[in-house]
Amino acid sequence: MDKNRKIVLILFLGALLITVGVVLLKKVPYPPTYEYGEIANNLLKGKGFSFNYYGIIETSPTSFMPPVYPYFLFLNLLVFKEGGLLAVQLFQCILTALISVIIFIILQDLFSPFCGIIGGAISLIYPPLIGSNRQIGTGTFETFFLMVGLLCFYKIFKKKESNLKYKLLLSLSLGLGGLTRPVILVLVPLSFIWIFISKKRELLKHFFIYGFIGAGMIILPWTIRNYIVHKKFIPISSNSGYNLWIGNNPFSTGEIIDLTKYGSPQLLAKLKKLSESEIDRVLHREAISFITHNFTKVIKIWSKKLWYYLWFRPHVGAETKNIGKLEILGYKMFYGIIFILAILGMIHLRKRWREFFLMWGILVVNLMICVVYFVATRYRMIIEPIYILFASYFLTILWNKLVKRKKRVIQT
Repeated sequence: MDKNRKIVLILFLGALLITVGVVLLKKVPYPPTYEYGEIANNLLKGKGFSFNYYGIIETSPTSFMPPVYPYFLFLNLLVFKEGGLLAVQLFQCILTALISVIIFIILQDLFSPFCGIIGGAISLIYPPLIGSNRQIGTGTFETFFLMVGLLCFYKIFKKKESNLKYKLLLSLSLGLGGLTRPVILVLVPLSFIWIFISKKRELLKHFFIYGFIGAGMIILPWTIRNYIVHKKFIPISSNSGYNLWIGNNPFSTGEIIDLTKYGSPQLLAKLKKLSESEIDRVLHREAISFITHNFTKVIKIWSKKLWYYLWFRPHVGAETKNIGKLEILGYKMFYGIIFILAILGMIHLRKRWREFFLMWGILVVNLMICVVYFVATRYRMIIEPIYILFASYFLTILWNKLVKRKKRVIQT
């Protein structure tokens, strides 16, 4: 076994041991399953992929949530019964271990094996990568698909691999990632811009076939299903209006709020008469109206969301009810250090901006989406491994300077 494979194995087993240990030692008997759990339970009851829109309408076939995670949860509950949720958590541990390996490979390819080791080591102890496995939610899945997508794009971009492996993985990661959280598909248009500014137009064919067509073929069956159900074109999910309203209404806080609690009686009465797709359209229209007629207030809300995204929202961890104050404090301290190092790393790499445009692009787009909609911890969590990449690079620079200084001292 060569050195790199040993490092990969050590990182994978180390991450797996840590994450599984945290899941088992800090086991949550009944973790909240949110909308995913309701849809999964409806599948178990033979009601199909259905949802009641928080009690506003009767349970009916839905496109409110992207399908990958609810179906995954359903299959685990079907096979493992009472142990289904634990099986989900343990599978998420495997994905987290693979994320550590991906971080190492990307850094090794872009910088050096030593830089990869630093990044992999950081990922082993990075709080949200470990803690997210205790939750029943899409955070780990989203992060995994995004990082696989980035790895494949850079492998193809650097022409390190000539076989189909990374091209097919690109299609799978974008297709399944888009069916987990559609924002991951932003990588596709960003990749086309990347090709143009990098003057590597020979890659356009590969990115178009495997990034656009390949991912589209995976998503297409779900889009067809949505049209059959709703008689409307819904590519993946019908929650855009809901999410936009959450972040843009008279009671918006920048975090998630309860539509049934803060929606006006007139609005709720109107929604109860509508179908799911019509509710989405009405909420979208209500949010746009609020934005256009309350510009000063919206700027304040969006500024608040920007701060919540870059740092932390007031009620981080409140929804899960299984994260302690010390864990949140540890996360804040760790994140603060990584964020500062990442910014320094990005500044140091500013002359290579074309090479890192894809990473910077997804950082900016994800931030903009959260500022316009609303901030949740898992929405930022998916891009934090990119912070680790840049932070690891800067730590490598510091280490190299320290070593050179020590050599000079010894020689004198």
